[in-house]
Amino acid sequence: MDQFTFDKRLPLILKLGGVFLLFTGIVVFIAYLGGEWLPNYDLHIVELGVCENNSELIMQSRFSQKVQQLYVCGKADGTTFQHGYFYVFFNDSVIYQQRVRIELGKFFWKIPKLKDSLISYQNGQYRIEIYEDKLKTAQASFTIQ
Repeated sequence: MDQFTFDKRLPLILKLGGVFLLFTGIVVFIAYLGGEWLPNYDLHIVELGVCENNSELIMQSRFSQKVQQLYVCGKADGTTFQHGYFYVFFNDSVIYQQRVRIELGKFFWKIPKLKDSLISYQNGQYRIEIYEDKLKTAQASFTIQ
């Protein structure tokens, strides 16, 4: 009698298993498209610095306090994009952070001038750090005079 019951339930078990596999495949596919899961994660930053414009990759380490706008800029190599964070430090304190999607090739991220904030491009030493999954992957320094 037990064999008969199992034989009747086998098609149901196979259908449920198929639905589970299909659901798992859809979740993995959505995670892949959203960048939350990438099988290669081989992106790495080969150049990092600070630029005055977001069209040319001309990195500088010294800027006048009168500079209008600054951008974190650089170049990434690999086969896939990756999410990460960039932090701006002034006197070893974080004054700005932003989550970014690091794409292959050149990238430019605006460093905003925030009202009533330390980041009004004051004179001093600044540091940019990029983190991917809590791991610091790149760093650059610049000076405002």
